[in-house]
Amino acid sequence: LMSDKTWLRELKTESGNFPIEADAVRLRQILINLLGNAIKFTSEGSVTLTGDYEPFSETQYEINLRVTDTGIGITEEQGEKLFEAFTQADNKTTRHFGGTGLGLALSKKLAKAMGGDVSIDRSAQGSGTTFLIKLVVAKSIVSDETVQTAVPSKQVGAKSLTGWTVLVVDDSEDNRLLMKIMLGRQGATVHEAASGVEAIGKTRKSNYDVVLMDIQMPEMDGYETLAKLRSDNYKKPVFALTAHSMKEEKDRALAAGFSGHISKPVDRTAIVETLLTHARKLH
Repeated sequence: LMSDKTWLRELKTESGNFPIEADAVRLRQILINLLGNAIKFTSEGSVTLTGDYEPFSETQYEINLRVTDTGIGITEEQGEKLFEAFTQADNKTTRHFGGTGLGLALSKKLAKAMGGDVSIDRSAQGSGTTFLIKLVVAKSIVSDETVQTAVPSKQVGAKSLTGWTVLVVDDSEDNRLLMKIMLGRQGATVHEAASGVEAIGKTRKSNYDVVLMDIQMPEMDGYETLAKLRSDNYKKPVFALTAHSMKEEKDRALAAGFSGHISKPVDRTAIVETLLTHARKLH
């Protein structure tokens, strides 16, 4: 479903497959934002993704996707502001869970661009929230036999990062482990920091070749951490790691002083090529 192809060609249901045409890049970004948001605010319980569809016209389907969590919930007053850019439920939420609150605003914008919308289907404080993603997609005339598979990007050379020292800054242990495995297989020595404060301490002791910085972190986000690193006269490249792939977020990262922007979920080939390309520019 979430391939690197520009167009999503097929949905699978209990009653079989049906071909559609939709922008897979936008749909992937919406789901990453909504599912990531649900996981962040659910300390215990579950996060589920369900969906249904129905004919919208002779040439279109209406798809309804619901992301349901058992997290902290949202009040009606908070819900009215939640889709505004850079807004979370309140300042206490931002400090505790991290993030800019940009994901929901971007998701709504992307869904509207696809002829749909993102809204709160239901919510109750202390018992969770359901977000509804409505999309209108085209029925495809492409048959199952002609559906193309994604073509993998060119392979980077084995151990192409040998000799590199990399600091991965992310409050998610799973994300840090994944990056360590991916970059380690390319020969890099990877160190980890679970927060902006820890990252600042480590860069004061070691002059890493590159820092990969998550943007959404509690207490001190990626932008604040970068500003502190630069005030400490840390001059090596620092790349922003974020699930937001929209141009506005990339421009904001570059304007803040990041060396570049790498979208999550991170593709191994893409990140290695990005680092090598940046290194070539410096020499």
